[in-house]
Amino acid sequence: MPLKKSVHNLDALRQQVDELIVARVPTHTWGFTGPKHIFTSEVLMGELVNAGNDIARNAIASYQVLRSQKGSQYDITLSVEYRESAAQREVVLQRSAAIVARMMRPSMSVHEKVLRIHDWVVANFRYDHSKTCYTAYDGVVHGSTVCAGYAMMVGYLCEAAGIGCRIVTGNVARGPHAWNLVNIDGVWYHLDATWDSPHSDAPQAHDQYDYYLLTDSEMMADRSLLLEPGMRPYPRASLRYVDTVNQLIELRHSASGFLRQLKDTIGLKYLEPAYVVADRQALVNHLLDVYYRRLTHAIVRYRASASQTQSDLAWAWNTVRPQIRDTGVQVRTSMRPYLRGGHLNEVLLDMQLVWG
Repeated sequence: MPLKKSVHNLDALRQQVDELIVARVPTHTWGFTGPKHIFTSEVLMGELVNAGNDIARNAIASYQVLRSQKGSQYDITLSVEYRESAAQREVVLQRSAAIVARMMRPSMSVHEKVLRIHDWVVANFRYDHSKTCYTAYDGVVHGSTVCAGYAMMVGYLCEAAGIGCRIVTGNVARGPHAWNLVNIDGVWYHLDATWDSPHSDAPQAHDQYDYYLLTDSEMMADRSLLLEPGMRPYPRASLRYVDTVNQLIELRHSASGFLRQLKDTIGLKYLEPAYVVADRQALVNHLLDVYYRRLTHAIVRYRASASQTQSDLAWAWNTVRPQIRDTGVQVRTSMRPYLRGGHLNEVLLDMQLVWG
């Protein structure tokens, strides 16, 4: 739709700014006949840019606003430099439609569609550590981009699949970061495809689904939101995905079979009491159980920081050793953060017993 030559009120101007950045129009001038205080506002246009379409907003490199007045005629000019051009946007739109058509069926639940979108981006994008590629186009054409490009691509694919999606901006320990909120059957969840990627800039190693469909409290364990003036508020993500999944399974939802498998795939099962080890004495009991059942591999959720877990594990193993007959048995362990409990100081502890 062609941009108008003039606008008469704030709502019309807001819509025009959104249309301009979505279409990646580089510059446009509007004659403004609305209230003078809107025309003279130094911050209004920035707020209108921030309030626009999430994907388009993340495609902006910089913008400039110029105002001019001749008698009673007010003109507002918005000039935008884009990281992703109109032609590049069209490439991504076409690729997104083709990807969705290829990997989805109409009969799929939204749960499965979101998983496929997440997995496609994680599998096909690499993090650009040079930080010169910023967009979904860079990821689609060149195979690498930064977090904003990952989040944009999730947005494009969700849009093609008819799934509600927002791009979230915030801060992590290393600086600014971007990820997504996705809507599944009316409920919002956080999703960070960048940090689920094995090639990401995450501060420590993570599993492919550590940042998949988390609540606000779970996601904010290692980050904070950044809400610029004018930006639409982010929807709340307060319902744990495991509760949604368990309820649908109990109701024998059409996606129940898929969801049962998904609980194992993305680690939801570790929220269940059977997988929780609360302290080092419980760790002793668990190690003895693993030994007497002759298990070679066991993963539990341990409620402590990584350093505390190391200390508790050493104590527990020294306590267990005198109680077992096989003096040659050794324990090998690895751990990684577990965010779904909503606490930064929780780990998944992977223990393997090796008999000599």
